[in-house]
Amino acid sequence: MPVMSKMSFLKKYAVFGLILIGFAIRISFLNDISVSPDERNVIDKFLPVSFGELLTITTMHGFPEHAFANIFIWLSNQVGGQVFILRWQAVVFAVLTLAVTYKAVQKMLGQNYALAATLLFTFSGYHMLFSHRIRGYSAMIFFAVASTYFLWRGMGAHPVTPRARWRDWLLFALISGLSIYNQLFTTTLLATQGIVVAVWLLLRAWHQRPRSAGEFFQQQILPPLLGGLGGLLVAILLFTPILPQFFRNFVADDSHFVVSEASLWATLSPYLAVFEEYSGSVWPWSWLLFLLLIGVGLIHLIRIKPEVAGLLAGWLVLPILLATISQILIPWFYVRERYIVYMLPAFMILAGVGWQALRQRVRRVNPAAEKSFLGASLVVILLISFISITAYLNGATYGNWQAVSNFLAGQADARDLIVCEPFQHGWEADDLPGTDTCTRNLTYRLEQQRQFIYPIYNLYTIASRRAFTENPILLDRNPRVWVVLWGVPESLGAEGDKSITAFEGLGRTLVLGPFTAENAATALSQALSKTQTMIQDPNTQFALLIRLADLQALSGQTSAAAASLAQAERVMPSRETAKEQLAQVRQHLAEPPLVLTPAHLLSAELGNQVLLQGYSLTPEQPFPGQPLQLTLFWHVLAPISTNYATFLHLRNEANQTVAQVDFTPSPPPSHWWVGDSLNDQRQLLLPSQLPAGQYRLLAGLYDPQTLARLPVKNDTTGENAVELTRIIISNQSNQ
Repeated sequence: MPVMSKMSFLKKYAVFGLILIGFAIRISFLNDISVSPDERNVIDKFLPVSFGELLTITTMHGFPEHAFANIFIWLSNQVGGQVFILRWQAVVFAVLTLAVTYKAVQKMLGQNYALAATLLFTFSGYHMLFSHRIRGYSAMIFFAVASTYFLWRGMGAHPVTPRARWRDWLLFALISGLSIYNQLFTTTLLATQGIVVAVWLLLRAWHQRPRSAGEFFQQQILPPLLGGLGGLLVAILLFTPILPQFFRNFVADDSHFVVSEASLWATLSPYLAVFEEYSGSVWPWSWLLFLLLIGVGLIHLIRIKPEVAGLLAGWLVLPILLATISQILIPWFYVRERYIVYMLPAFMILAGVGWQALRQRVRRVNPAAEKSFLGASLVVILLISFISITAYLNGATYGNWQAVSNFLAGQADARDLIVCEPFQHGWEADDLPGTDTCTRNLTYRLEQQRQFIYPIYNLYTIASRRAFTENPILLDRNPRVWVVLWGVPESLGAEGDKSITAFEGLGRTLVLGPFTAENAATALSQALSKTQTMIQDPNTQFALLIRLADLQALSGQTSAAAASLAQAERVMPSRETAKEQLAQVRQHLAEPPLVLTPAHLLSAELGNQVLLQGYSLTPEQPFPGQPLQLTLFWHVLAPISTNYATFLHLRNEANQTVAQVDFTPSPPPSHWWVGDSLNDQRQLLLPSQLPAGQYRLLAGLYDPQTLARLPVKNDTTGENAVELTRIIISNQSNQ
C-alpha cells in the first residue's frame, strides 16, 4: 500500500479513536460528579410522573424546555434511576456531537480540518462539563451541529441532487423543531439560521440572476420555504398542549424569567475562552490563545471558503445580538451563557481551522518543524484539558457544590450526620416547596453511603424525643456531626480553626466538624452552638435557636437551653407556626431529659436477628397507680423482614400478668438496618389496686399476624421472653 494511502487510511479511522477517547473520558468520572441544584430540581419534578404526564408536563410552566432530558430521566428511572444511569443520555448526545461535527466539517472543509475540530471537541473541558448535565445541554449542542449541517447542504453549498436538497431542508426543519423541545432558548439559533438563509437567498438572487422569477422561486425559494414551514409545523404540534399557558405567562411577565445580572461580556466571555472559567487562575492567557486560533481560522476561511466563513460567523455573532436585544426589549428575560452553549461548536470548528492553517503555514516555512508544532500543540491542548477536568471535579465549575460533596464523601463516615443551612433560590420556592439546594444536592450525592443529611430548619424532627427512636443513627455512643454553611461573609472567618474547612470557589462555604460527644444530642448542640454566629438570615437564626434549645434540654444542658430559648423569642418571626414551635420547645424544657444510654446492661439475643443490649427504668421502685417509664435498647444483627411487635409484661409471684402493654416499635423492625443501635421508650401504667410485693418485668418480640414469639437464645423463662428485672412495689402510704 502506498504511503499516501496509509496516511489516508489512518486519517479516515482516526475519528473513531477520538470518539472512543471522548466516550471513555466522559464516562470515567460520572459517579464522581455531584448533582447540581438544577439537575436535582429536574429529577425531583419529573421522576415521579407517568410517561403520559411527561408528554405534557411542561404545562406546569408553559415552556417545553428540557423535554428530551425529562424523557430520558423517566426512562432511566425505570431501570434504577442512579446518577450514573441518569447521565448516560447526556454522554450519548455528547459523543454523537463528536461524530456529527467530524462529518459536517469533513463535507464542508475536508478531512484535516474535521480531525482538528473533533480533537478540540474531544478534549474540551467546557464540552465535558455539559457532557454530564442531566438537563440536556449536550443534546442542545448536538442539535445545533446537525441542523446547521443540513442547513448548509440545503443551501446548495454541497453538490446534491434536487431530491436530496429537499430531503436536507426537511431534515433541517425536523431537527430544528425538535431542538426547541430540548431547550427553549434554541429559538435564538433558529432565528440566526433564518437570518442566514435570508442573506443567502439575497446573495443568490444577486449573483445568479435567474432567467425567470418562477425558476428562481421553484429552485431557490420553494425548498427552504417548505422546509421552514415543516419545522414550524413540528414546533406548533409540540407546543400545542402548552400554548395557552405560555401566552398567559408572557402577558403576566411571569417570574420564570428573571432579570439577568450578567453583562454582555460576561455572557460572551466563556465562549471566547472555553477554558477560562476553569483554568484562568492557572493560565490567565489561555483564552487569548484560543481566541487567536478562532481569528486565524476565520481569516483562513474567508480566503478559501467564504460561504462557510459566513455561516460560522453568523452562528457566533447573531445569537449574542439576539440575546442582547431580547434583554433590552424584555427586561425580565433571563439570559445565561449556558443557554447559548450551542455556539460552542462554531468556536471549536473555527479554532480547528485556525490550528490547521497555522500548521500549513509552518510546513510551508519549515517542513521539518511541522511535527514539533503538532506535538507542542497537542501537549498544550491535553494540559489545558487536564486542568479543566481537575477544576471541574473540584467544584470550580459550579460554585462549591462539587467541592463540598467530594470533601464530605471522602471525610465523613457512612453513619455521620450532616446538617445543612438552607440555601433556597426563588424558583425553588415555586417549583419544590419545602426543599432547598443544600439537602437535595448533598443527599443525592451521598445517599448511597447512608449519611443522614438534614437542613437546619427540618432539624426539629431530629431534636424531638420521638425522633431519636425514628433516626437510629442518633443513638450511636460516639456520633459525628458535620454542618454545612453557604454564603458565609468574609468577616466571619475560619482562620486558625482546624474544625472549619473553607471553600472559596464561588461564594464562601464553610464545613464545620466533625463534632463528637457522648451522645447525639450533645454533639448536635455543640455543632449548632458554633454555627449560630455564622448564620445571617433571621428566619434561619430562629429555626436554629429553637432546635438548639431543644437539643440542649435533651442532653441535660438546662441553663443553656433556657438562654437559647430566650434568644429565639427575641428574634421570633411574626407567624403562627413560629409560636407553635416555640411552645413545643418550652414543653420539652419542662420534661425530664431523654434517656440516651441504658442504665442496666443486658445481652439477650432474639432470633439471631436482634440483641437487647439493656434498659432504663424510671422509677425503679414504683407504687401502685404510678406509670413506669421504660426504655429498651436494641442492636440489629441481621436483616428483619417482619414488623415484630414488642410486649411488656409485669408478672406476680404466681406468674400472672398484672399489667402489660403491646406496641410496634418506631420505626418498625422491617426498617431497621444491620448494625443500627436504637431505643424505644414506652410507658407501663401500674394498676391502682396492685398489692405490694415483688414482680417480674418481662419483654420480648412477637409476630402480630401469627402471635409467634421471636426465640430467645439461652431462654431462662421458658416462654421466649427476656426477664429484665424484679421490681419491688410498695404501698403508696409508705412513700
